[in-house]
Amino acid sequence: ARLLISESGVRTHMGKRSAAARTARPLQVGDAVRAKYLADKPPPRFLQGKSSGRGYYFRGQVCGVHADGCVDVYFADGHFEARVVPQFVTRTSHSVLRRWRSSGHDLIGRRLLISVFEFDKAAHRAFGARVVAWTEDGGLFHVVHDDDDEEALTEADIWEGIKRLEAGACTGP
Repeated sequence: ARLLISESGVRTHMGKRSAAARTARPLQVGDAVRAKYLADKPPPRFLQGKSSGRGYYFRGQVCGVHADGCVDVYFADGHFEARVVPQFVTRTSHSVLRRWRSSGHDLIGRRLLISVFEFDKAAHRAFGARVVAWTEDGGLFHVVHDDDDEEALTEADIWEGIKRLEAGACTGP
């Protein structure tokens, strides 16, 4: 393999895209990634002193994007991690775990109310969201919050949010 240096000075091997090229656009829900599992989080008590896979990169798929650049990742082994810091996530070319569709389901376009517990305030916060996509297997729905955060929810979570909204707990666009 020959080593190439691009105009921007990024070193890469011929035939492979550099990390800078793979991450040129912001990460989006559905992107295939390699993410470092539990890289910036303290280990739970029951795992202290034991090998838990933390600190290693694993294949996964972005299922949520936050305004600060952090992403939620579903890993290929079924684990989930919320708010992975961008420096520990790299877009890859492996096949995606789920195919997202933006049409073909009755819930697309529906508004709902999301309730999130904010630990720093020790209180729940409610905000509006809209369903924009779903997986072909019907297991997850991609929602965009009114504050531009994104996440993937189950159908049961979507219906719970729709009922919350219909109860008059929230108004929104």
